[in-house]
Amino acid sequence: MSNINNDVKIYIEPRFFDSKIKQHITDKVKEQTLHTCIDEIGYVMDVDKINTIKNIHSNLFIVNSDLVVFKPEKDTVYDTLVCMTFKEGIFVEINGIQKVLIPTSSINDRYEYRDNVFICKDTKKIIDTDVELKVKLTAIKYYNNKFNCIGQIV
Repeated sequence: MSNINNDVKIYIEPRFFDSKIKQHITDKVKEQTLHTCIDEIGYVMDVDKINTIKNIHSNLFIVNSDLVVFKPEKDTVYDTLVCMTFKEGIFVEINGIQKVLIPTSSINDRYEYRDNVFICKDTKKIIDTDVELKVKLTAIKYYNNKFNCIGQIV
């Protein structure tokens, strides 16, 4: 995860123009940005800090804030948690948000699928749900406001 500086336009309803306007603006920024995914910056995990608030027209504001974001990157190795195993592969999760598919074709030389788990042919290590794996992302595509990722076990 990383921090980035970002501007967001927000509209505040007139009923929120009171002594707590800064809090209302902060709440609106969080409502508009938290848990969204934007191709250029990734998933917004948190609004770390509000830096500046500019009123540009009656109840329209531009708010500059520091955001905590996660953007998956190709060829990067991540600590992941297995969330599902099935005949066609393994789904793992990065940071509790990003799912990654590890296709069976990338592991069938080392692992065998049996009884809903993958078993290492050499070490007999079992890959099942809630097992931690190091995974390298090999392909990433942004589509429909989310990242689709393919990876391989390292």
